[in-house]
Amino acid sequence: MTIKTFLTIIGLFLLWTTGNAQIFKYSEISKEELEMKKDLLFPEVNAIVLHRDVYAQVGHYIEVYEKIKILTEKGLNYATIEIPYYDVFKIRGNTFNLVNGTIQKTKLTKDMIFTEKLKDNDIIWESKKVTFPQVKVGSVIEIHYKASRGSGADIDMQYDIPIKKLTIEVLNGTRSTYRFLQNPQAYIKVTRRDTESGVYLRSINVPPLVNENYVYDMELYRSKLIMRRLGYTKAPMFDKWEDVPKLLYDVDDFSFQVKPKGLYKKEISALIKNIEKPKEQVELIYNYLKENIEWDGNFGIYPDKGTRWTFNQKKGDVSDINMLFVSILRSIGIESYPILASSKLNGIHLTASREAFNYTLTGARIAHKWHVFDAANPKATFDYIPEFMINWRGMLVKDDGNFEWINLTSPKVSKSSVIASAKIDNDLVLSGSIKERKTGYFGIDLRHQVKDSKVEKDSLFGVNIEGLQYKNIDIDIDDITASTDVSYDFSLEDAVEELGDELYLSPLFFLSISENPFKKSERQFPIDFGYPFIRQYIFTVKLPEGYEPTFIPDPIKVSMPNNFGSYYYHVSVYGESLKVLMKFEVNVPIIPLKYYEELKEFFKIRVEKEDEKVILGLTSNKKK
Repeated sequence: MTIKTFLTIIGLFLLWTTGNAQIFKYSEISKEELEMKKDLLFPEVNAIVLHRDVYAQVGHYIEVYEKIKILTEKGLNYATIEIPYYDVFKIRGNTFNLVNGTIQKTKLTKDMIFTEKLKDNDIIWESKKVTFPQVKVGSVIEIHYKASRGSGADIDMQYDIPIKKLTIEVLNGTRSTYRFLQNPQAYIKVTRRDTESGVYLRSINVPPLVNENYVYDMELYRSKLIMRRLGYTKAPMFDKWEDVPKLLYDVDDFSFQVKPKGLYKKEISALIKNIEKPKEQVELIYNYLKENIEWDGNFGIYPDKGTRWTFNQKKGDVSDINMLFVSILRSIGIESYPILASSKLNGIHLTASREAFNYTLTGARIAHKWHVFDAANPKATFDYIPEFMINWRGMLVKDDGNFEWINLTSPKVSKSSVIASAKIDNDLVLSGSIKERKTGYFGIDLRHQVKDSKVEKDSLFGVNIEGLQYKNIDIDIDDITASTDVSYDFSLEDAVEELGDELYLSPLFFLSISENPFKKSERQFPIDFGYPFIRQYIFTVKLPEGYEPTFIPDPIKVSMPNNFGSYYYHVSVYGESLKVLMKFEVNVPIIPLKYYEELKEFFKIRVEKEDEKVILGLTSNKKK
């Protein structure tokens, strides 16, 4: 080989490696960046990401470079960075300050990089946290690192502070086929270029993700690049929805797990003996599994141990237990199939992939109608799947490879009914007793809180007002249905305002809504109430001796648009007592964003109505 040929080969090699390996260039730090007091587009923020560059070779490594400007004292919190990957190496960083007109650079040293051991489902891994030196208001910090694991994880494209310039490049270096998706529930403008081997995205002036109330989890709306592995290139893949049931039954042997088995025949026959109605049979079997089979806390759509092992060992994951339920129901002649579903945090499954579903439910046809159950999770009952599973739809997978979509957003209505009886004494102290019945998710949530030994009983009622005291608290929970009866006595000082010869009081006292939860002029995300519910109060108050009402608020009934909900309020006088009726009803779990203004007005009306005072004046006898 001649020298010329050798040099040519070396040149071509260098050209090839340069074109196929990302080389991060640290952006220069300018005086303008260090002198910057605030950003014109985001003037209220405490810190801002000037650059975020991410490069990933799926299956090999991920590389990140970030440059952050600290704008306020609160922004100093961003000088500590927790790296969201493990097996991190080559961590480098600098702090830049402007000192007497000169840019001063302070390097990140090893003693400023901390390692914390974390445990997740018996897996121990190390987390790296970096604290930058010499940081003050006005500083600019930069960090660069690589991680050998996590290259196939989703990549955040949005923080709780703005990102001025964002660049993401992902190349697939594996034998698997990937689909690169953007979170469909996020709202940022992105320039995107897809290639045969990956994807390139760029965006500028990415707004921060701002917290809003009545959102299940803000992570659902964070802009991110989502990695979805469809399968190996030369193997069956989840390319379309029709592929999912076929591959599950063929490859993962679903058919064996859901087949009727003899090992439970004796117990089940004795359990449903003399019970003829299918729904009653199903409920008995459901409660039997909840009482006798322990859920290990794991999600999934693939049985971990299998139905036989689960029944014998009395323990399994959500797929094991619900497939056992399917198997038992089939053994008594009830049509039943597993339902693949996605939890709220797993997101909306818009395209077929292995990660589209992360949970297994049970579907059973009873009286020509599909019913959905979760026989594993303690936050489920016969009538209610876990709240975090009220998420669009599930895939009921049949033995022949077909499937059917099942709606998961229409659970039964949960109810909270309060009956209160009270009196106002001569010292204007309100005292009385309350009985409350909670059903559905209200009862399930309270049952979970009561089982938490760290929770004080007083805190279960969600009302913390100065002068309000509880005593004789009694909570009776039905372990099967989670229906809960609560009773307690209470007293409230300063419940009545005295002005001259008149008394002013709020008819619902501490049970009224104190402020409008929707006060922002604008909102970005849908309003998530979690589930349909009814709250109803009946409050009877004996008036203090020598006083009578001179003014009571007018009754009102108002509805949300599209019958999403309603509110009814009525105050009346019965002899020497006031009687207050309040009913607040929400008919859907989620209200679309476009109805925000109407919802805001709805709650404004409710707050104003419950804030109206009943006025009591002296009776004619007392005036004399």
